[in-house]
Amino acid sequence: MPGQPVIVLKFGSSVLTAESSIPVAVHEIYRWYRRGYRVIAVVSAGNSSSIRVLEKLGMRFERMFSMSPAEPEVRLYGIELPAN
Repeated sequence: MPGQPVIVLKFGSSVLTAESSIPVAVHEIYRWYRRGYRVIAVVSAGNSSSIRVLEKLGMRFERMFSMSPAEPEVRLYGIELPAN
């Protein structure tokens, strides 16, 4: 939705350790969604366990992203949720 605020959540290996971490991630994503935000998640490109969890949550890879040329790229995921 144009003009919708965006929140970027960083899910690293300390947060998404395994599938048992899904409820924590769902809670955090839904918390921001209820406030009207479009939720974007970023994860290190090599963090395959976090990538699998994000995909199980229904998040889809959108693109690689880097804050600056000196920073490593991260994988950016988004999710389309019904309008609240």
